[in-house]
Amino acid sequence: MNISNKNFLTFVDQYKILFDLSNTRFNWNINYDPMSGRSNDGSAWVLNELSFNKTKLKHYLNNFSIYPVTATNTPVLLSDEWILFLKAEVARRCLELRNSVGLVFAVVSAIRLLAGTTQNKSPWLITISDIIYAYEKAVELQPSGVLAGRVLELAKNPFDVHLFSNFCPVIHKVKRPSKGLEKRKTHVAISTLNDRLNADKLPLAEEFNALVEILSSRPQRQVDEILFPAIKLMLIMGFRINEVCMIPAEWKSEEIEYDQHGKVVIDNNGKVLKTLYINYFAEKQDKSELYEPRRVPVPHSFQEHVDEILTQVKKITEAFRRKLRLHEKSNNTQLFDDVEQGQFIELEDFCAAIGSIAPPEAIFAGVGHHLYMPRERILKAYLVPRYEKGTGCIIPWTERSPLENEIYKVSEIEAALIGHFKTKLSTIEPAISIGSEVLLKASDVLFLLPRKAKAKESKSGWFYDWNRYLFVSRLSPQNLDKALNGEGNDENIFKIYLGRDCRLNSHSLRHLRSTELIRAKVSDIIHAKTMGRKSYAQNYEYDHRSVSESLAQFNIEETILNSMPPKALELLGKIATNQIGGSISKTFRELQLEFGDEKAIEWLAAHADAMHLTPYGVCVANMITNPCPKHLQCFTGCTHYVSDNRAESKLMLEELKQRHINTIQVIRESQDHGVYGSVQLAHAEKILNGIQLALDSRPNTNPFQDGKDLFVDAVIPKGKTALDRPIQVEINYESKY
Repeated sequence: MNISNKNFLTFVDQYKILFDLSNTRFNWNINYDPMSGRSNDGSAWVLNELSFNKTKLKHYLNNFSIYPVTATNTPVLLSDEWILFLKAEVARRCLELRNSVGLVFAVVSAIRLLAGTTQNKSPWLITISDIIYAYEKAVELQPSGVLAGRVLELAKNPFDVHLFSNFCPVIHKVKRPSKGLEKRKTHVAISTLNDRLNADKLPLAEEFNALVEILSSRPQRQVDEILFPAIKLMLIMGFRINEVCMIPAEWKSEEIEYDQHGKVVIDNNGKVLKTLYINYFAEKQDKSELYEPRRVPVPHSFQEHVDEILTQVKKITEAFRRKLRLHEKSNNTQLFDDVEQGQFIELEDFCAAIGSIAPPEAIFAGVGHHLYMPRERILKAYLVPRYEKGTGCIIPWTERSPLENEIYKVSEIEAALIGHFKTKLSTIEPAISIGSEVLLKASDVLFLLPRKAKAKESKSGWFYDWNRYLFVSRLSPQNLDKALNGEGNDENIFKIYLGRDCRLNSHSLRHLRSTELIRAKVSDIIHAKTMGRKSYAQNYEYDHRSVSESLAQFNIEETILNSMPPKALELLGKIATNQIGGSISKTFRELQLEFGDEKAIEWLAAHADAMHLTPYGVCVANMITNPCPKHLQCFTGCTHYVSDNRAESKLMLEELKQRHINTIQVIRESQDHGVYGSVQLAHAEKILNGIQLALDSRPNTNPFQDGKDLFVDAVIPKGKTALDRPIQVEINYESKY
């Protein structure tokens, strides 16, 4: 026995003693099936009771097979050494380190994976290559990097700390492969989510990273096999929450790509390049309850993944779709198509036909009644006729009768079920319809869920058995909202998978994708088309780029930016992020287009003394040469006016609005106001309209982009002096300033 072997046994003995002294209700020895490696007799450890944080969803140490790195039908058991190591490490983390349930469960998976990738090699013989291979396999199985991180954590402690391996130290010689780093690396833009403009409309960086981690893991619940693909589509494609719930089952269409010469494009693998499209119903902008059929191309980098997950969803929901079609056809009067309606059937056979059969010893005995149709609660309550087998005579419910002598009519059982579950019947109303025209039937929707699925208890807690259900419903926006933004432990995926109190607004994912498309300089038309918008002008309502990200679009030296006055730099950032309009912004864009970034910025640095605060907002006119001839009348339609988010500005506008409303009322009440009164009324109404536009505009935007430059256009007809007309600033393109 070498030193590493002795250190390993010492480690196991140390934490076995700690486990025995902890006075838990569990025994060190856990019984398990030698074929499957699972413990089913109640001797498994409940990690929730051993660890520090006690969650409602129970996790068990009840699986002693290796982590399934490849598809195999026969589970491979852990060796005795690995089972001892697994129990000792769980005891160390639960009783000594007081780790959370989620962390301990992840470490258990890492140990099973390490044992599997080394083919049950003894822990003291683990090499550096074994750790690297296990790490690469973990990244492949779980791209989020959580499992891979636990593998490296094991290499550090206990392997290196307790000198398990003959090759220690291990962790200092293991370098993470670059491929793994690329997969784990979060995009640089994500780290600055919280610093972006109007960040309250974007997901927080920690929320986004948590969501990516969850979506990269394997679903723990059957419902997550439907929820996860829907959330991924919202993240990848930017679908609205209603749109993703209305995607048709026939979602897929493809087109061959051609180059500018009309030739078929061939990719690097020699295959014909195709574009994958998703057929969906886009919400119209004018009326949110109406939808119109569209299709959107999937980015090439996501085509394979999107195709895979949606194909899998369609496969999973095909059985629900068949049942829902029957319910639509019969208007929820016929529930089962594999049993003849008029025939007699034994109740046990009927329960087996609908997938709700219970163990023989529990049938109709009140034990585990949630697994099958309760006889007393439904059949007897609705006085479903029961017939004597052989004679066909009706047996009154007042008489006792052995179950094996009873038979029922299928149609009468169904009628009782429909009456009992009348508020839980299948959703057969059309998903989308306009008047009498049905655009999308309920059975033609891709994302379907079983309704009233039978609850079933297992070692890992309660779950819904999708083989035992009566009715079918569509995935609803409420299902997605509760998964992302709900507060309950049983629905919020952040609490279920990570134990965190996170909530994420689903629409923030659409804002994030739109901002990334702007930051990536995607064409406005393509951007609007992929996001299902009717006008590309709407793109910039979703622009949350920070000032630093926006300035990165200019091809200028950093020294020039540093030399700009603070006000000019602030104004440049607002122009770059389309937060500000007016003549200065217009002139800057014209100079940028004609002479380039540097000349435009030089002009801005020399001429922009802008950002004048007024009681009603911000004025960006250059007042170096002349004062404004329309002083404090910005709201009459001046292109220099920019609204702000100050409370006092809104209050002043509201007061001014009320004064003009009163003035208009006085003019209208005049019996004979003549031509002069009509002119007054038109003037007051024009000002009131401008005030209302200023109040309705978003902060940091120009509500009068199509208005006039009142600073330049103000003219006193009779005046002929320089004071009667503002002096226009001439632009000297040759000047450095």
